[in-house]
Amino acid sequence: MSRAFVKEDSGDQPEQLPERPVSPHPNYMTATGYRTMVQQVAALDHELHTLKADLSLTSLTRQAVIQRDLNYYRSRVASAIQVEPATSAPSRVIFGCEISFIDEQDQQHSYRIVGEDEADIANKRISWRSPLANALLGKQAGDQVLWQKPHHSEEIEITEIRP
Repeated sequence: MSRAFVKEDSGDQPEQLPERPVSPHPNYMTATGYRTMVQQVAALDHELHTLKADLSLTSLTRQAVIQRDLNYYRSRVASAIQVEPATSAPSRVIFGCEISFIDEQDQQHSYRIVGEDEADIANKRISWRSPLANALLGKQAGDQVLWQKPHHSEEIEITEIRP
């Protein structure tokens, strides 16, 4: 068998991890998202500092993961464009606001439009780059919007916009 297909023994060093990909789009963040990311950097810095004394393979592997994540989060914090939240209900859908709408099955949905790193569908936060946010941005309450989904389109009606 060719040596090209045999994994060399790397000793006690963890494998090199690839960097996390960084979005080419503007890095808009809510104030909450920015604070959360700064706290994440501080927590990872603390964990990395704590692990530095441990030279076990498990610790070295964890240190590599932390360092990769720190590189990513630090670059995202440095490039963040914080968007101030609206103080009153905006007349149009904007970044940071919460939107309620009714779908074709007359079911009510609510989502907040946030930065790419803040998106969390389980907590009803969608990225401003998502197809749903793209359909909603700039629209008003009462507008009918065509939401392009991967396999079909759906007509939705915006019922409320909240700060």
